[in-house]
This record gives sequence, C-alpha cells and structure tokens, in this order.
Amino acid sequence: MSDGSAGKVRIRSNVVMEQINIRKDHWALVPGEIVERYRRGHFSDKPSRRQNDEKMYYKPCVRCHRTIDAINLEGCDQCPHAPAPEVARANRTRHEAVLQRVYEERALVGRSPARMPKPPHIKPA
Repeated sequence: MSDGSAGKVRIRSNVVMEQINIRKDHWALVPGEIVERYRRGHFSDKPSRRQNDEKMYYKPCVRCHRTIDAINLEGCDQCPHAPAPEVARANRTRHEAVLQRVYEERALVGRSPARMPKPPHIKPA
C-alpha cells in the first residue's frame, strides 16, 4: 500500500453510535462484504469506494481465481492489477516475518510450538 498503512492492524467497527435519522444514507456505514445480506441491490445503486473494496476483497479474480490477498502475496502474471514481482517479493518477506513473530510470541506465552501448526518457511525459535 502506498498510504503507509501496510502491515498495520486495521479494524472497521460494525457498530454506529449516531442516530440513524442524522444520516440520509446509513447503509453507506455497513461494511461492503455484508451490506447486500441486509439490503439486496445495494451495489446496483452507488456504493462507496470503501464498500466496493471491502466486497471485492473476498471475490476471486475472474482470470486466476484467487483473491486479492493471494495475488498481492504471490504475484500474478495474468492479472492487470497484480503488484510488480519485486513488490510481491517484499510482501512475502514481510508476511513471513510476521508469521515468524507470531510463532515466537505463541511459544513465549506457553503454547507449545510442537503442537501449533508451523507456517511455511518458519524456523523454530
């Protein structure tokens, strides 16, 4: 990501603390991956960019049949929006470092690494 948020934890609350009558389009506040479950046809109107991105995160690519998180991690020579090979390589390196850290932290809190599934490319601590 070019906005400096790569690798940071991001959470979007499904709870709205304002009164619904304050906002004309309160459906714009519902996360994109679930909005159509409660309001059919929402995406035939004008969904927000954020809702569209959230919805598409879970949809497989029509060319390679993988989700965008897999494409960003592994790269793809079929997809026009895939990251450059060096970017995909950097994404994999960062991903593997995070998995290694999780593995080490779990070992520190007493969860036996032998009983935990070991992520690929991870060396025991």
